[in-house]
Amino acid sequence: MPLERAVITAVCAEHAARISALVPGAQVELSGSALVPALRADDVDLVLLSDDVLATADVLVAAYSPLYPENWSDDWAALRIPGPPQVDVVVTRAGSWGDKLHRGTWVLICERVDLQDEYRAIKEEPAAYAERKGAFFERVLALLDD
Repeated sequence: MPLERAVITAVCAEHAARISALVPGAQVELSGSALVPALRADDVDLVLLSDDVLATADVLVAAYSPLYPENWSDDWAALRIPGPPQVDVVVTRAGSWGDKLHRGTWVLICERVDLQDEYRAIKEEPAAYAERKGAFFERVLALLDD
């Protein structure tokens, strides 16, 4: 079920406060489809910038479950609360690949209706969803580099 804007705002505030209690001074930003009013959001994605991604992620494990810990690196780590609503938190370094993927792409999607339309179409067709979504974000990342 899609989340209403008021729910997204409340969830974002709740988790920003939770994260700030664990990581003083943390700046938490909304990301993902919940950032784009024209898109349907079924979960809430948040981004936290940190100079020490892995140390910050280790602190957040007190309140969130590690997500894909085998893929964590010095510029990207993800955590999750299954919800409802599901909340994913990405910790990344400013300017890194993880930052471009989890913040930069979504800023560009917010600005471009054509990208919103394409993403919406991907989400509405379950066949080969993961592959099509991956290819979409590779192209959006390439647009950021242009």
